[in-house]
Amino acid sequence: MTTTLTSHPFADIVPPMTPDEFAELKADIKAHGLIEPITLYEGKILDGKHRYRACRALNVPIKTRNWRSADGSAAEFVISENVKRRHLSVGQKAALAVALADELKEKFPSSSGNGADMRAIAGFLGTKETKPGATVLDVVAPAVGAATAS
Repeated sequence: MTTTLTSHPFADIVPPMTPDEFAELKADIKAHGLIEPITLYEGKILDGKHRYRACRALNVPIKTRNWRSADGSAAEFVISENVKRRHLSVGQKAALAVALADELKEKFPSSSGNGADMRAIAGFLGTKETKPGATVLDVVAPAVGAATAS
């Protein structure tokens, strides 16, 4: 029996592949099998949601591995594996920054109850601590290659 996996919220902030990109990925997996395992975090897909979908469609055995905190933060991993590899438009990067900022505000609320814990967010992204008054987008946008004004 195959367990059905779902995407982690960090994986869902990355824009989906175009139908043509997915068709190319599916053809490659059909020809070569799944070479790069799907990375799991908290029991959900952190990286490889398109590979997972292609394997399911092709009935190809699915290989997984667990993300390790020794590799950096989960957000850094998603950015490295997806944003840096794919050719995202300015608009896609901006949308990614907003989605990631929203996710991180939820994950790291301020202890005072208003806003977000900027120190925790910066640490989670592997960036330097921010200037006083910086917003979550001020920290997230550069991490995904977007301009804060976007």
